[in-house]
Formats: sequence, C-alpha cells, structure tokens
Amino acid sequence: YIYERVHVSKHGVRSGIFNMLKINPPENFEFAKPQLWSEWKQRFQRYRIATKLNKEDDEIQVSTLIYSMGKQAEHIYKTFRLEKGGEEYETVLAQFDAYFVPKRNVIHERARFYQRRQHAGETVEAFIRSLYELAENCDFADARDEQVRDRIVIGLLDKNVSQRLQMKAGLDLQSAVEIARQSELVKSQSIERFNNNSGVVGAIESMLMSYNVLQEVRNVENVLR
Repeated sequence: YIYERVHVSKHGVRSGIFNMLKINPPENFEFAKPQLWSEWKQRFQRYRIATKLNKEDDEIQVSTLIYSMGKQAEHIYKTFRLEKGGEEYETVLAQFDAYFVPKRNVIHERARFYQRRQHAGETVEAFIRSLYELAENCDFADARDEQVRDRIVIGLLDKNVSQRLQMKAGLDLQSAVEIARQSELVKSQSIERFNNNSGVVGAIESMLMSYNVLQEVRNVENVLR
C-alpha cells in the first residue's frame, strides 16, 4: 500500500487523514514459460521499490517474492539448499536467475548480432530496436553502443545512407540513429509527394483525354451535317 497525506478542514477542505492507494504485485509467474522470467522479475522489482518492500528485512522480501511467484516457487526454492545466513534477497533472486535463465552461448549470440541486417519493408526504428535486443545477450559491456553503431552503419538497407555514415568522422551511436531516422523520413515524404503528384497528373491526363474524345465526337457530328 502507498499512503498519501491529505488535509480536510471543518469547511470541507481535506486535512489530517491518509488516502490509501493499493498496488498489487505482478500476477503469478508462468513456470511453463521460463523465458519470461526476466520480464516478470523486472515488474516485481518495480513493485518492490514502489511499495518500499526493499526497506524490509530480507526474510520478508524473500517470502513476498516466493508468494508472488506462486505455489510452484516453494518447491524450486527448496532445491537451492542455501547455507544458513545465505537467504538474503539478492542471493535468492540470483538462484532463481540461474534456475530460469540457461547459460548463454555468447559466441552464438554475437554471431546472430553481427549477421543482423535491415530487412526489406522493415523500418529503421524496428531494425535499431532489434539490434538493442540482440546486444543484450552479447556481453558487450561498455562497448555495446559502439557495436550497435557499427551494425546500424553496415546493416542499413539504404546503401547511400550507409556510405554517408561511413564517411562521417567521429560518428557516435546517437548521430547514426538520428541520421538514419531522418533519411528514412525524408525518403518517405518524397515518395508521398510523388504519389500525390502522380494522382494530380493522372487526373489532368484523364480530363485531357475526355476533352479530346469530346472534340472528336463534335468533329464527326460536323462532318455528318
């Protein structure tokens, strides 16, 4: 629960009471889908901070974690066989991490990252988001931004933009993203204007054709008179 102090006077103005807002923990974890553990854990961490659960003793935090996960968490917790005094919240959470998240093959994950290119019909935004997601499993550490930048430059579908980026000295990730987005926007707007102009030209051509046909009909009528 979160409590908010409010005030109500004798004239009806709010004063000296507490307004209570309930924050529920995330729904029980789906144990049949261990790949969702990281997402569920993040939601629980936000709940833990929002309710100030992180200020409580480790025993209370661990119990709340296991209760929130669901009944099956009790059985998994018993398999950890933690030493006495080793039941701190962070220790237990790390044990659940090891249980649900298989050890990653970093070489394989990096190969997937380095092979990623923008697909036909895929927006620049979707391509960049995919690179960030792939980079999460590559253990790039402080080199992550540099690696994502290079992959954007090399993997863009528009080779003209790719060459522009390659020629830009001191290019950082933010600049690469902005240039790629802006180039896509300008290209999209140009295509839209061309289509609009094509529609106008088509309408004019249609009108001219109708006018020519009408003139031909009149000429025939004049000959027959």
